[in-house]
Amino acid sequence: MNKTPVGPSYGLLLLLAATALRADPAADAATQLDTFQVTAGKRVERSSEAPQGITVVSREEIQAAAPQTWADALRGQPGAFYQSSGPGQGMVIARGLKGSEVLHLVDGMRLNNAMFRNAPSQYIALVDALSLDRIELLRGPSSALYGSDAMGGVVQLLTPEQRFDAEHWQQRGQLSFRASSQDLSYATRASVAAGRSGTSVQLGVTTLNYGERITAADGRLDRTDYDARGLDAKLQQVFGDGEWTASIQDFRIPELTRYHQVVAGFDSEPSSEIARFLPNRRQATQLRYRHLATLGPVEDLTLRIGQQTIIDHQLSRDLGSDINEFERNRSQLTGVTAQASTTFAAGSHLIYGLDIYHDRISSRRDETDLGTGNSSEVRSRFPDGSEERMLGLFAHQEWRTRKNWLIDLGLRFSVVKTELPAADRGIGVTVDESDISGSLGLSMPVAQRWRWLVNVGRGFRAPNVFDLGTLGERPGNRFNVPNPDLQPETLLSLDTGFKYAGNNCVAEVIAFASDYQDRITTVNTGNPRADGRTEVQSRNVAEARYRGLELGGRCRLQSAWQLGATLNYTRGEEQLPDGTTPANRVPPLNGQLDLRYLPSANLEMRLTLNFADRQDRLAPSDVRDSRIDPNGTPGWSTSDFQLRWWNQQGTEISAGIRNLFDEAYREHGSGIDGAGRGVIFSLQQRWGG
Repeated sequence: MNKTPVGPSYGLLLLLAATALRADPAADAATQLDTFQVTAGKRVERSSEAPQGITVVSREEIQAAAPQTWADALRGQPGAFYQSSGPGQGMVIARGLKGSEVLHLVDGMRLNNAMFRNAPSQYIALVDALSLDRIELLRGPSSALYGSDAMGGVVQLLTPEQRFDAEHWQQRGQLSFRASSQDLSYATRASVAAGRSGTSVQLGVTTLNYGERITAADGRLDRTDYDARGLDAKLQQVFGDGEWTASIQDFRIPELTRYHQVVAGFDSEPSSEIARFLPNRRQATQLRYRHLATLGPVEDLTLRIGQQTIIDHQLSRDLGSDINEFERNRSQLTGVTAQASTTFAAGSHLIYGLDIYHDRISSRRDETDLGTGNSSEVRSRFPDGSEERMLGLFAHQEWRTRKNWLIDLGLRFSVVKTELPAADRGIGVTVDESDISGSLGLSMPVAQRWRWLVNVGRGFRAPNVFDLGTLGERPGNRFNVPNPDLQPETLLSLDTGFKYAGNNCVAEVIAFASDYQDRITTVNTGNPRADGRTEVQSRNVAEARYRGLELGGRCRLQSAWQLGATLNYTRGEEQLPDGTTPANRVPPLNGQLDLRYLPSANLEMRLTLNFADRQDRLAPSDVRDSRIDPNGTPGWSTSDFQLRWWNQQGTEISAGIRNLFDEAYREHGSGIDGAGRGVIFSLQQRWGG
């Protein structure tokens, strides 16, 4: 493939140009970065004042990204990198960490379950991107607030809440349609809401149809198509001093090919003749209560109870085999959270609470001989009936001084208990883990509109059922055997930097350093296998260090122009028993430039450049990974153009060209090439107040 390299100096010069250009003082404030968020301190506050690095992607930005999954919308954002194993599968990387090393939440409840792995997965595709109000990425360890898995950061997916002020019934809604020639796709979304003061009912339906992806190098790719369906509903009602909210989310993908397993990779043949998720589905319900009045010293009391079921069924057949394997895996996660706050004095605010989760895993695997038609039950991937219980108690104290210093102190005590029955593999064990996590953050003004921040945090991750009890095939012609003796992973991180929030510009630059201890990694056991696969096992044998820089900014130039830019750099080193190597799947230097021109009050033109430098610092596991070129991933850049028009009647039309110059490229660590040049069109119609 012909690649367009983008060097570090080029991206840095562009970023400096974006943040240094003089802005028109009469223009409105740019608000891309200086927005309100709830994840950093578990309450609404300005992201520009919080000590932590925070990325917020609004609903408008999600719609403009036209994402296949919600994680696509984080591409090019400060502190985020996205890798995809294939359509509908991937992961967000935050400060070098990924998968189960990053906590994912949906409306305050865990998406991470006991089957989550620290690699690309299909679970990210089971939350409807078109149903989201915004995405928040809290960068850096956040276990003091959120417990296990919050090592690289926390991604929170928030759905909209429609509210009405009038005493009489009102209604509003939106119809959306999107089509793209890049993957012959079309997506539709219909949402309606009705209500009055104290009452709200909303309903949404999503239909997604994806065809074969086109690439610049190879044209249309076979087995990249899939369909998805989503349904969500929310009811809000105020009774006296309390507001009750009940919500339902149901998203299903009937069939999805594990693309990187059925196509030839770099220097390797396909590992499977058939590899499909068949089906995958997420069903989630939540009941939330908010007390709207104070209860003595208790303010902002919020209680949640929720349940999430993830169905992870898979059909597979090895290359050259006559045996079909069908897995039935299910996670039943129940959670209860309670949170309140107390103001002791002016500028002193304490947030405290608890969360309890219980996850039960059911797992079964059958083999069918295609020659004889005979079926039999074989050992499942996870011990059937495995359970994981979590309990966390947390407190987060915030002080705001007269000099406008903001000091955050967080503390959490966590207990995680994982039970693996002997089931079908003769290994039964109960693992009890406890942890005390803390964080300390400072944000203080150092000049007009500038704030200096520093944040120290400790993260931890308890080994889950996937780590402890997985038995079966893994990508790369490997076979995993269980290890019930794993210990928790821990991480200590320091970051510091500056945030700027002016009338027309917002910007941030943050440097971080993280030390990762007792890291769970996959090692070769050395035991020979009759099927020719390499036997591997997860063990606490690694340590890692990550260093990096995150820059982002947006300025309004004159009255009609906006310029935004991001630049992300991460370097990782991993210490293994046999020496030091680069950490695996570390993103290259990458970023985005975004130029917008508004010639009138209802017309916008947008040119976006995404780029990444070459990544040839590869871990041994990267070199063995069929998704990664053993010689390194070349640098690349792509350009997108979009034209958007809207009117006061709620109509919005958008049309554009993606990958304008039809560049052939692959994002580092992904199992599929990026899409070639294509036309994208969207139409939205809103009505009501």
